[in-house]
This record gives sequence, structure tokens and C-alpha cells, in this order.
Amino acid sequence: LIELQAARAEDAGTRDALRQVADRIAAISVATEHLAIRGEDLSTVRLRDHLCGLCSQLERGLARGDVHVECDVSDVVTSADTAIQLAIIVNELVTNALKHAFSDGRNGIVRVQSKVVGRGLELEVSDNGCGMNGRATPDGSGLGRKLVDNFARHLGAKHDVSSSAAGTTHRLTVPAL
Repeated sequence: LIELQAARAEDAGTRDALRQVADRIAAISVATEHLAIRGEDLSTVRLRDHLCGLCSQLERGLARGDVHVECDVSDVVTSADTAIQLAIIVNELVTNALKHAFSDGRNGIVRVQSKVVGRGLELEVSDNGCGMNGRATPDGSGLGRKLVDNFARHLGAKHDVSSSAAGTTHRLTVPAL
């Protein structure tokens, strides 16, 4: 319904806002699907299946030409709540990279990867795009950035961002899954 409303919106800003809402709902629906169908029980989610499924969906819906999304996430089981929060973070970061990092027409890759660190997880979303180029600062103030920061804070995660002409990297260190 939101996608239909976006297609009917005459104002480009309204259309974009509605599509962003639809993308955020889709990220949560992927988590719900994994809970209902693929989870080991109703309270846990396999993070690799969950996040890589989301990345595939984002690539199909948003990537253009020779821009691809790669996913190499640790095969760990986490709570549904944690999986949903990580999915929203990944959704925001991958969507932003697909929309902005390759706007100059270059080809590239957005990578989502993780590794287990003690009881926690280090999650990295990076791209080899054009960098932030002064369009935004690593401590940006857009809604997407606020969502990322809010969910990272809720997870007790540390969020670092680095950007150059060679691309942008977001690294989240989640202390405990």
C-alpha cells in the first residue's frame, strides 16, 4: 500500500519518503519471515540467513548496473529483537550506499560482513564508492543516521564511520548478542 501511494505521489520528496518507509518495513518483514519459517524457534534468528536475505532484497530493488551487494555474515543465532535492530541498521546503511556512493555512475560493491568477537559481533558495512565528498559528515543528522545511531545505542554498540574518495566504512561493535 505504501509503494502504491508512493507511485501516486506527485511530489518527489513525498515519493522518496514513502519509499524509505516501505524499505524500513521490508527490513522488519524479512526478520519476521525468518522467525516464522526459518528460525530454530520463535525467539531466535540465524543472523547470516536474515541479513544476507535482506542484502539480496536490497540489491534486487535498488542496485543499478554493475553495483552489487556482497554479504558474508557469521553463522550465529541471535534474539529476534537483536536481529531486527541489526536489520534496520544494515537496511539504512546499504540503502544509503546504493543511493549515494555510486551516484557518479561508477561500478562498485557494497559489502556487509561480520565476525564474532567474544560474546559479541563486529559488523561492517562498506562500499568502494565516491565517499561522502562533503555531502554529509560522518556524524550526519539525517533520519537514516538517527535510526542507525538509536539502534546502535540500544544494542550497546559502538559505531565508527570513516570515509574517503575510496569509499565509506561503517563499523559497529556489538558487545553481546
